[in-house]
Parts: sequence; structure tokens; C-alpha cells
Amino acid sequence: MPFTYDRTIHFSDTDAAGVVYFANVLSICHESYEALLAFGGMNLKEFFSGRSIAVPIVHASVDFLHPMRCGDVIQVQLKPTEIKASKFRLDYTILLSQKTESNPIAATAHTIHVCIKTDGREKTELPEALKQCLIQAIE
Repeated sequence: MPFTYDRTIHFSDTDAAGVVYFANVLSICHESYEALLAFGGMNLKEFFSGRSIAVPIVHASVDFLHPMRCGDVIQVQLKPTEIKASKFRLDYTILLSQKTESNPIAATAHTIHVCIKTDGREKTELPEALKQCLIQAIE
């Protein structure tokens, strides 16, 4: 079962047309990733400090299926689908809580993250705590 993150769309998420600005969908996905890490026991302040390693996103993709507007309540379902030695992929499904037409899916997305050493910017293995956090979200 995927990890879920509930959120309300804010006015600041939207563009002049009143729908979520495309780049903000990735921001919402990243919020759910942070929530997953916190739920898994990761210390976010330490994890995102970039002291010895960093885990940047090297690829991101979003498909928009239904507009999201200010006040809409959404649920982001987040599921790790690939966990390798130095990288992982996260798949996101963003659902509108109020049923629209026959499909409540507003968007789907995925991100690919690679673990690197901050001093030399070379790939390195994922920390064990991060691996376990991701594996826990799959089970």
C-alpha cells in the first residue's frame, strides 16, 4: 500500500487561470517525499543539510489529467518503485478527494533521485536508513 499525504490546494499554488501551476505539482510531490522520510524516522534537518551526501533529483516527469483548484483537497499516494545501490525512483498519484467525472486522478508523476558525495559529486551508496525508509513504504 502506498504512503499517503493529504493536502489542500492553496491560492499560492495556482496560476492566473486558477489552476495549480505546473511546477507546483512537483513541489507538492516533494512535500509528500519529505513526509515519507519523516514518517520513516529520518531526521529531515540532518538529511537535507548536505554535509556528506546529497540525494538530488536527476529526472522528473508529470502528467496532468484533471485541473486542481484552490480549495481542492488532494491525496498524494507515493510509492518507491525502484531502489538500487545509489538511486531510487518514486511514483506519485495525486487524487482529488471529491470525485470528478469517472476518474479522481488529477496527476501522476515520478522522480528519480541519485545519492552523491557532496565533496566530489560522485555517486555513492544510499544510506541504510534511507533504504529502510523506502522499503518500508513498499511493504
